[in-house]
Amino acid sequence: MTRWTRVQALRSDDPGAAQRALGELCETYWLPIYSYFRRQGRTSEDAKDLCQGFFERLITNEGFSRAEQGAGKLRSYLLTSARNHLIGTVRKERREKRGGGAYVFSLDADEAEGFHQREMAEDLAPDKLFERQWAVVTLERVRGELAKEYAARGRGEVFDLLSPYLAGGDGEPPYAEVATRAGINETAVRASVSRMRKRYRVLLREHIADTLDEGEDVDGEIRYLAAALG
Repeated sequence: MTRWTRVQALRSDDPGAAQRALGELCETYWLPIYSYFRRQGRTSEDAKDLCQGFFERLITNEGFSRAEQGAGKLRSYLLTSARNHLIGTVRKERREKRGGGAYVFSLDADEAEGFHQREMAEDLAPDKLFERQWAVVTLERVRGELAKEYAARGRGEVFDLLSPYLAGGDGEPPYAEVATRAGINETAVRASVSRMRKRYRVLLREHIADTLDEGEDVDGEIRYLAAALG
């Protein structure tokens, strides 16, 4: 199930199926949306309330639940939806809706606020901050998927040793150091890193493709992700 089909699954008559679809979308997108609301000048508590109301509307509001694949990038769709939600919703209306038994999900407000405070030094517009957080969370989720694959093969320790090479840059340990720790030669380390990076790129492409319409430029969206991080 792609992330676009998860949006469509929010229309399910089965409350359990709709809740599961909502939870899967929240895992990737609630933090960028929280950051967007915070950068719009809302307090931490207001931003949390707005996130709660936003994702509830994905189920309860027809304008959201009729969303179909073909509406473009899921990232762009959700950012526009968050912007509209902020414009059109007042706190009293949100509280009344939540009091009516709407779907509720859990927010780690401390985690969200920690992200926000670290980004305060960057003078980014709300839309740009949303995209930056989307990029960060996307890469973290792909890294998590790769870690699970290694763990499932009983190679969790190998992943822990080699994962610093995924980020690249000055944080990479010398190959000789890792070879000593792993009890193998440097050639084997280089080969293992190459395989890990290749699998990471495959998972990243799959993750990005899930958020696009069929035929859209996956490589272009990956470049956009890299630019958002920069």
